[in-house]
Amino acid sequence: MPRTLPADDLLSATGVAACSRGAASTRDRCDTGEVLDLRPSCECCDRDLPPESTEAMICTFECTWCVRCVKTCLGGTCPNCGGDLQPRPVRPADRLADHPASTRRVVQTGLHRA
Repeated sequence: MPRTLPADDLLSATGVAACSRGAASTRDRCDTGEVLDLRPSCECCDRDLPPESTEAMICTFECTWCVRCVKTCLGGTCPNCGGDLQPRPVRPADRLADHPASTRRVVQTGLHRA
């Protein structure tokens, strides 16, 4: 059975700071400057994928695809890196002002199958 660590132990165990929402701290542990781009569209069909979308999938390089294209066109694998695709996290609305989503659209022609 996997062991669950308290949030404060995540940094020492993984080397990654855990976000501590509401914790009293002099520095917000979520504001590292490194955040996901949250690209605005599917790279296959150019469908809009706003920051709050639960239909966005990403690979470890943040290539962004909609769920429909992942199933019908890509077979669950990123055509760029060969990695698996996972649901993109939704950034909380109160964090978008300081960390806005990307506006750069990337579309790869030839991948989409209607």
